[in-house]
Amino acid sequence: PKATKWATIEKLNKERELVGIYLSAHPLDEYSVILQKMCNTKCKEIHRESDKEALSKREEITFGGIVTSVNERFSQKTSKPFGIVTIEDFDGTGEIALFGDDWAKWSGIIKNNNSIFITAKCTPRFRDSNIYEMKIQNVEFLYDVKDKRLQRLTISMPMEDIDETLVSELSSVLEGSPGKTQFYLSLRTADNNHLLLRSRSKGINVDHHLIQFIESNSEMEYTIN
Repeated sequence: PKATKWATIEKLNKERELVGIYLSAHPLDEYSVILQKMCNTKCKEIHRESDKEALSKREEITFGGIVTSVNERFSQKTSKPFGIVTIEDFDGTGEIALFGDDWAKWSGIIKNNNSIFITAKCTPRFRDSNIYEMKIQNVEFLYDVKDKRLQRLTISMPMEDIDETLVSELSSVLEGSPGKTQFYLSLRTADNNHLLLRSRSKGINVDHHLIQFIESNSEMEYTIN
């Protein structure tokens, strides 16, 4: 029967509910470049028993994923609400707890099925204390991070690997992924010089299809920003 088409995230959640895994795609596929290149921490490193002293050695903690569970409770001591949040990326699951003003500030964006990017710091709870706590600095939607911070993608490869077939395939992939990110191509010559080419007329969307194409070509490497 005809029916309203499910949103992608709803469809993927139904797949997971039915068989236990995502089948047709992963809800974070479109943000894989952000999670791989702009995050210095995996979700599985963020949990109650995590090594927070090791995390404190990072000047800034950045991680992202999809929120899979939000459990709001009330403190017996203060009667104020707090939240226990489960967040998942490609490698595993983590958990964060937000209390008081932090929960009031970020609970509007930290909701089930939202894909988010978190910036945090891990510091001693008290001066000269060996007990550490993670403090959330900022929470953003992953699509906002991709739209606003992903300014430039550069593909690097040897010049001798360029042929008509590769140019045609790369052009087709880029034309199928229009967006705002600037595209550069860096060609390495035999004497290890570099020729940098820039697409001036069109921007690209650094989507999962484009990243898969780059990673499927062994001679290609890419950097962002």
